[in-house]
Amino acid sequence: MYIVFNILFALGIGLALTAIFAGIFRRSGPWASNLVFFAIIFLAAWAGGVWIAPIGPALFGVYWIPYLFFGLIAALLLAAVAPSRPSRKREVPNPAEKTQALMTYDIFFIILIVALFIAIVSGYLLNSSPASTM
Repeated sequence: MYIVFNILFALGIGLALTAIFAGIFRRSGPWASNLVFFAIIFLAAWAGGVWIAPIGPALFGVYWIPYLFFGLIAALLLAAVAPSRPSRKREVPNPAEKTQALMTYDIFFIILIVALFIAIVSGYLLNSSPASTM
């Protein structure tokens, strides 16, 4: 049951931060997709919540501050690397350069998702704290 609450907290924080960054700041990271932005924030919050020592108040047996902290850090990093809005006067990018940039982002995305999954799974396997056995 503890894992379910971990997922729910990470999901809630991922949804809230995605709504804030996509709705208010108009930033969704370099992929220009809110779904990809959400997936990274969700997994980063979940991994951070699993790995970081419990701090702050507990809600349903889950200490939610590490989830929020790592989700916010991931959202800020993704928003910072997002390309700026194009000006009215646009240059047509070289198709080869655009394809290379998209391929680089896709490779980065795959490596990041795999690393976050490994961090989450290893966090549960290696964590022997009493809170994880609830």
